[in-house]
Amino acid sequence: MTDPSGSDDRPKRPILVPVIGLVLATGLGVTALLGGLNEKPDLKPPNVAAGRTIKMGLFEAEAVSSQVRVQRATTSFGEDKRFLDLTFKVKNVGEQTTPVGMPPLGGKALSTTFAGALLKITPPIKSEFATAHVAGKGQSQSGQLHPGVASTVIVSYQVDQTFQPPEKLVVEVGGQELAEGHIDTRESWWPVYEDSPGPLVRKVLAQVTIPVKAGDGA
Repeated sequence: MTDPSGSDDRPKRPILVPVIGLVLATGLGVTALLGGLNEKPDLKPPNVAAGRTIKMGLFEAEAVSSQVRVQRATTSFGEDKRFLDLTFKVKNVGEQTTPVGMPPLGGKALSTTFAGALLKITPPIKSEFATAHVAGKGQSQSGQLHPGVASTVIVSYQVDQTFQPPEKLVVEVGGQELAEGHIDTRESWWPVYEDSPGPLVRKVLAQVTIPVKAGDGA
């Protein structure tokens, strides 16, 4: 599946009609409006604990754990590598197989993949290389999420030798929605964006707190 780019063919969003709250004044029958039509409530994304399911649209996911892992050098000239691994259980609820994707590293998160929806990590993880894969039996790995199948996905950020893992991580998670494009009117999966003018900004659906275990590289 090809991820949409940041072109003008952004999805058509449904027009939301504001619900007007009515306050009845006793004996007077007077109604009052709660908030103007142009005002938007300052709603923060919900905080979700590890082990709780997040409905992202195309995926249902739950965070499992995080830990530092060491990949030992295979030769005497090589160096050990350290990774911060985030483990998730992910189910593709769509009708087609999708790539697991790659986590964004400082760029625009315009992907409809699962890993592409991991928008931000706090505290920030300094990494110039990140991967994601579906863990199979033994040492086997896959880059695909099949419909209706719950899979273990490991997202790995390479960190340097001085990295000190925190006690927990907070991951901002985005989502996907079925919508029509302005040019291609066929319904397809798109990232969920903030409903605001200007550059595309991914909407944060949830903030997931993941405890960091003491791995072999901590």
